[in-house]
Amino acid sequence: MPHIYMILFVFGVIATISTYLIPSGEFDRVKGPEGREMVDADSFHYIDSAPVGLVDFISIIPRGLIEAGEIVFFTLIIGGMFMVLRRTGIIEIGVDKLACQFINKVF
Repeated sequence: MPHIYMILFVFGVIATISTYLIPSGEFDRVKGPEGREMVDADSFHYIDSAPVGLVDFISIIPRGLIEAGEIVFFTLIIGGMFMVLRRTGIIEIGVDKLACQFINKVF
């Protein structure tokens, strides 16, 4: 199994190459019910391509981490919290106490 960084690199290369092969296009947006913007399905038109260059390719992962910083930080905090709970044994203790309570009430 390849390393996660190798998988991310390959996906980055594929996405970069696809910007040269797939023509660019967009849909117009219109106001929908309740004031929300919606895509007009009949409004597709091609636009000028802007392929990804070498500098953009190199900065894919750092820019992605910056743009999704809140999600990345939240995931790290939650992962750390669960590791602390697991190492201290609180989850197992809680499940054992809950099981004992359930068994005492049923039988």
